[in-house]
Amino acid sequence: PNYQNPATANPSDYSSGNLIVPLFKLRTASDLTSIKARLLIEDEKYSQAVDEALKVITLGHLLSNSQDNVVNYLIGLSMKNNGLSVIEEVLKNEKSLTQSQRSMYERKLMQYQDNTTGLTNAFKFEYLVNKTHITDLAKSDYNHYYFKPNKTIDLLVQQTRINLTELKKEPCQKFVEIDRKGALSLKSIISENMMG
Repeated sequence: PNYQNPATANPSDYSSGNLIVPLFKLRTASDLTSIKARLLIEDEKYSQAVDEALKVITLGHLLSNSQDNVVNYLIGLSMKNNGLSVIEEVLKNEKSLTQSQRSMYERKLMQYQDNTTGLTNAFKFEYLVNKTHITDLAKSDYNHYYFKPNKTIDLLVQQTRINLTELKKEPCQKFVEIDRKGALSLKSIISENMMG
C-alpha cells in the first residue's frame, strides 16, 4: 500500500489555492510511539518495542515514498529515523536475541531500505507545482516587463534535471548549481533604479 494525499494525487491540478496538509501530528504520533517503544525496552519487552518501532518505520517509509513535496519527504525520513534508532537501541541492549530473531528483524527491515523513488517524486512534484504557479501567473493580469515565464520555467527544468541526475550518483556528493547568468540579482532587485 502507498500513502497518497488526495490533494497531491495529480500535481498538475495542484494550485496555490490548495491547502498544505499539516503533518506535524503524524510526526508527534511517531515521537510518542518511539517513546512508548523506549519504555518497553526499559521493561525488557524487546519484541513489543520492535513492533512499535516498525509501525513508525512503516508510516515514515510510506510518507517518504509518496508523491508529495520535499518537506513531506523529509518528515517521512525523520519518522523512519526515529523508528530505526529504537531498533538500534533494542539490538544494543538485548544480548539474548537469537540469530534467527536477528535475521527475522533484518528481513522485516529490508523492505524499508532507502531508495531514490521518494525524493525523485518530490522533485518532480515541486517542479510541476512551480510550473503551474508560473503558468497561472503568466495568464493573469500580472504583466510585468521583467517577468519572463518561459525563461523561469526553463530554469526550473534545468534545476530539476540536475537534481534528478545527482540522485543517481553516490550519496553525499556535492549538488551542482545551475549557471544563472542573466538572471536578476538581489542587488538589481532592491536598487532604486534598475535601468540605470
